[in-house]
Amino acid sequence: MNDNSTRLVSEYNLNTFRDSFARCFCDVDSDVRFVDDFYVRLKASDANVSAIFNRRPIERQVHAVRSAVYALEEYATNGRPDDTLRLIEASHNHQTMGLTPCMYELWLSCLLETVLRHDHAYSDEVRQAWELTLRPGIDYLKQTLIAEIHVAEDIEEGKTNAPE
Repeated sequence: MNDNSTRLVSEYNLNTFRDSFARCFCDVDSDVRFVDDFYVRLKASDANVSAIFNRRPIERQVHAVRSAVYALEEYATNGRPDDTLRLIEASHNHQTMGLTPCMYELWLSCLLETVLRHDHAYSDEVRQAWELTLRPGIDYLKQTLIAEIHVAEDIEEGKTNAPE
């Protein structure tokens, strides 16, 4: 079931998002500064989040954030998860990482706050473009996480068998 009105972002908002992304990630130094600032914000947002996202080499963090944002943009563009978003879905889950749906909201909030700090042309319009572009993919990840949690609860309560 694909509700195009909530899955797709307008071309205008998509272009506004892309222009802002290019300003935030314009070279290696700005990439590193952005991602480092983002992870500082993310870890400070919640003790559980901090415990989950241990420090990795900054090069891997830059790649991880860029890849996640690209995957979320792709989801907003066509309403389907690409391989990267499916990998995020599989690896960033409740069972192995202890993620909760609200942690995806914290991730987005911290990312938007970081854009505010790093995009010299930031405006309410830019924030809205980021939100509208990333929101469908964030909601998708939250929904799959909620489904995973419900299945785990059902298994614990003996309502269903564990998947093989």
